Amino acid sequence: MVVCWSVGGGVGVSVVSAALALTAMHAGEPVVVIDLGGDQPVLFGAADPPGPGVAEWTRSGPEVGGAALGRLEAELVPGISLLPRGSGPLDPARAEELARWADDGDRFVVVDAGPAVADGFAEALVRASARTLLVARACPLSLRRIEQLAVRPTEVVVVRDRRRAVAWHQVADAAGAPVVAELEIDPMVAAAVDAGLERRALPRRFLRVVDGVR
Repeated sequence: MVVCWSVGGGVGVSVVSAALALTAMHAGEPVVVIDLGGDQPVLFGAADPPGPGVAEWTRSGPEVGGAALGRLEAELVPGISLLPRGSGPLDPARAEELARWADDGDRFVVVDAGPAVADGFAEALVRASARTLLVARACPLSLRRIEQLAVRPTEVVVVRDRRRAVAWHQVADAAGAPVVAELEIDPMVAAAVDAGLERRALPRRFLRVVDGVR
């Protein structure tokens, strides 16, 4: 399992999560996306799945264990299953149990945790997970927020606009973790997202970089 998260919204966490899922699917691996932000169906041009999700599971009794999560999955696109967020609050006390369930199997599991510092459950999941991928913009404001983090990532993906002066190694120093990829802001990625990833593929160069992270 890899948990993708950020220190603020609009950074690209959902796109990176979707790209990781796609590269794993293309490699022939069974894939599950745990969508804590609720944006994955929109990205893929799919309908929101009906019924409960992670939120309802976290508020269930202790007799409803991690095995019940599998029954909440729905097909996002062929080859990728979605575990939706559901409705209502998420209980942080069950984040570790979710992490154990996700790690117990032979599937590639990617979590779209969004801005984890703004969500108690997402932050607890980051703390409970062995591999966490911070998606961060290379800008002064992002550096400041990263330096103030109470929880640290294991790896960083930098999203960079070449017109900005902040370099990837500054983000690595702020996060206290290695930068494993640097993604340039690309209008072709935005066009694919706007069209829906099931209808328009992400650029191959973008997927190659993300596949190296997986």
